[in-house]
Amino acid sequence: GQLYLTNEVVMPNVLDYTLSAGFNRGNWRIPFTLVQQRTLGGGDIRRQDMPFVSNRMDFVRLSGGVMYGLPKNLSVQLGAAHVLSGRNVGQSTTFTSGLMYALHL
Repeated sequence: GQLYLTNEVVMPNVLDYTLSAGFNRGNWRIPFTLVQQRTLGGGDIRRQDMPFVSNRMDFVRLSGGVMYGLPKNLSVQLGAAHVLSGRNVGQSTTFTSGLMYALHL
């Protein structure tokens, strides 16, 4: 109920963890990852407000991928991730692809 004209913002603490497991055999690598973030404080994004750095943002995201090693230090990668649940975070799905070259020094 009070207006503050300042350039300082109190930032909430964040607790996050990542669990990863995968499969690795021959040229195949198949990783799976579960990420959870919990903001310990902060406020919600209100209808009339823009998102702000001190907003509470909680989410659970599951991702997985496939990487296949090709000859001559090349690999092809495909991946996907989905936000399973969240607070002030959109429920989204992401697809990725890539070509990687390993440079051995």
